[in-house]
Amino acid sequence: MTVQEPGHEGDTVRRRGFRRPMLFVGVPVGVVVVVVALVCAVWPSSSRGLVLHTGTARHSVSVAVADPRVGTSDIEVTVHSRAGASLDDAQVQVRADQVLMGHGGAPVSAAPVGSGRFLAEAVPLMMTGQWEIRVSIQAEEGADNVTLPLWVAG
Repeated sequence: MTVQEPGHEGDTVRRRGFRRPMLFVGVPVGVVVVVVALVCAVWPSSSRGLVLHTGTARHSVSVAVADPRVGTSDIEVTVHSRAGASLDDAQVQVRADQVLMGHGGAPVSAAPVGSGRFLAEAVPLMMTGQWEIRVSIQAEEGADNVTLPLWVAG
């Protein structure tokens, strides 16, 4: 397509013509891509479990939070001696505290499930934000208390 540009008398400038089919195809495809990206970004994902590790002079402790979201979550605590032996005869309690807001549930007794593992069922996590998981261990070697940070999502 040849057009006459203002201020360029006598000169001709060649430009490619605007292709309407590209506009009719490109705009809807772009809109679909944007909508799919937004849906993927805000769609609630399935929660994933979270494993936290800590220890004391007597015990090595792992805490697995099944669902770190608002509601209740099962929390599995694994306790071993520092020598690596599983402590099946220990008494374990789990408590979740939302320190900034002063929320905290009652301690939940964890039932032994074998190999040094203990399961505390339905530990309440009442709101989003920073929580502390407090684990109390009573074992032959002595008593220990550990605190682990946990971020609870909506």
